[in-house]
Amino acid sequence: MLESKLPLAQASNLSEVYTARRLYYASDGVVAHIMKLVRYGAYLALNQNQEKLDLNILAMAFEKSVRADKPDKNNPFITDKFEIETVYSPTVNLEVDATNKRLKSKSKPLKAAQILRNS
Repeated sequence: MLESKLPLAQASNLSEVYTARRLYYASDGVVAHIMKLVRYGAYLALNQNQEKLDLNILAMAFEKSVRADKPDKNNPFITDKFEIETVYSPTVNLEVDATNKRLKSKSKPLKAAQILRNS
């Protein structure tokens, strides 16, 4: 959808795995950083009479618009030496209550009244 809104003559294929992984690394998956990078890339492409966002344009956009926020990152548009870390979210065990079908966690912290009753 983002690519369809770009004011460029040709498709930049931002969703191709090769480019999408680079965009993800450059932005840490933060949509605001992706938008900043793509907007500046489109600006550069238009000023240079380019018909699409290619790796050279994205590399320049990374240096001009993202580098200040991420000084320790390699520019993923000029090198293959970058690694995307896999983020694992903890699994949450949920059970369905038979009477009201709302999801409830298996363990709840005890309230003070419950502790005093059990004493």
